[in-house]
Amino acid sequence: MLHLRLRAVLPPLLLSVSVSLLLCSSSLLAHRLMSTISTVKWNPATSTMEVEHRANAHDIEHVFGAALARQGGIESLRGRTWLALQLAAQFELWHSGVDVIPLDLVGAELDQEFLYVYQEAAIDALPDRLTVRNDLLRSGEDEQVNYVNVYFPDGIRSLTFSGSDSVQVLATDE
Repeated sequence: MLHLRLRAVLPPLLLSVSVSLLLCSSSLLAHRLMSTISTVKWNPATSTMEVEHRANAHDIEHVFGAALARQGGIESLRGRTWLALQLAAQFELWHSGVDVIPLDLVGAELDQEFLYVYQEAAIDALPDRLTVRNDLLRSGEDEQVNYVNVYFPDGIRSLTFSGSDSVQVLATDE
């Protein structure tokens, strides 16, 4: 009698466990998107354009690997300084697509799983038309996607960089 009950209960139980394991394993195999987020804001109090880049520390270590290790790793001041210089060189802004906006590197900090890199430029006002080059972490990873959010007086405009695109234009009238 017990044998018959186990026979009746066992197949649905095995099916339930199998489905659960399948769902768990597919989520474990999911690939995390490698991305950065850059924010550009105008600070009227200081007449400064402020730029903040946020990148996942794991993505940075994956892209820079041994070169970052030679600098002492992402946890060291030397490593963060080296990374800030590398990332700052991969991001540029132009006023109306013609005049380069010189960005000064302000600093970098590691906050748990993210590295933040800060840049700024002393300009009279946020341009109506802004050309952006964003190659952050893209040299080492084909699947890298970079987002840029620009805070214009009339709202936020966003760009997405993926594939082979590295330069895009934003305007307040778009």
